[in-house]
Amino acid sequence: MDKKLVIIWCGAAVVAAALSWWLLRPARDDAAVSLASSVRVLLEQEGGGGLGMPQLSETAGFVVVGDAQGRVSFWELGDGVEQPKKSDVTLGTAPIAAAPTLARDDLWLVGDEGGVMHCFMRSGQSRWQFKTRDQIQGEALVYGDLVIFGSYDQSLYAVGLEDGQERWRRETGGYINGRPVLETENGWLIIGNCEGKLVKFSAADGSELASLDLGSPIPETPVLDRGLCLALTHSGELVAVDIASFTVSWRAQSEDNYVSSPAIVGSAVVLTTSSGLVHVYWPESGKWQHDVTDGMAVTPVAGASESVAYGVTTDGQLLRFVIADEVTTTVLHHFQRDCDQGVVVGERHVVFAALDGTLIVVEVQ
Repeated sequence: MDKKLVIIWCGAAVVAAALSWWLLRPARDDAAVSLASSVRVLLEQEGGGGLGMPQLSETAGFVVVGDAQGRVSFWELGDGVEQPKKSDVTLGTAPIAAAPTLARDDLWLVGDEGGVMHCFMRSGQSRWQFKTRDQIQGEALVYGDLVIFGSYDQSLYAVGLEDGQERWRRETGGYINGRPVLETENGWLIIGNCEGKLVKFSAADGSELASLDLGSPIPETPVLDRGLCLALTHSGELVAVDIASFTVSWRAQSEDNYVSSPAIVGSAVVLTTSSGLVHVYWPESGKWQHDVTDGMAVTPVAGASESVAYGVTTDGQLLRFVIADEVTTTVLHHFQRDCDQGVVVGERHVVFAALDGTLIVVEVQ
């Protein structure tokens, strides 16, 4: 596909999704979901500009997020009583949309929309920078002493964690929105791209091991689950691929289109459409439960455990989904802020960024 057309499609898909969530955001609070008492809000801090995707590190006690001015902010999780401490690191001027990655100790990685992968310390010291030929939208992956990431220049890169020097680079034939995922036992990388290709590589040397053409762009990161790779295409097809043989195990077609990743919750798969509807699919039985929020528009849902997922509506209502044979949806708190990004979920915390630059951190049970 022509580069200009693909860039236009990828950009248009993201803009259309955000616009759909905005237009379809709920105008009332009487949706058919149950209500819960307020959760413990640890941080609701307004910022000065657009925020990228946050990274939650519960072990380090931080939320780390980039912004549109090329800065990365480190927020302590806090206790909900005193204002959490914050420190900033300025990496450049290009916007940072990708989530930062903790490589080890206090060494961090993040790519920006100028196409630069940064390796830096929380103190602000820059360890190295690696320049690609187009923007970086996905999170980096650390594999041993390698940093692996994709770029809109259609390449998958591996550079040395210590020195930032290129170890290998592979053309993928399409623009990479998401991040590579790793099958750790065999050292296999899997990426999806905007040409609809699902490709398996060796993480050690970047050699291509297998590929599949799914026939529709894969706009976000695939997920791995019990020997399968699940990819969600823009046209609404959920495809499960056996990781070892790289053959299709099953496919399920939804009516809608998508620009997000599927979320695995126990034996169920949670799908968030481009317009913000949430559908749940049980592969073993082939059962669907559609629109589990009764029309409320939700940003991409994230799984938290074998039975629980979280999401936030486009007007800032934090939702909990309990998934068994059916789905129960509960409103935990209404922040009354417009949102277009999905939540980040840990064992005890849920984090998300609002459109006005507000970072919100919630402690959940």
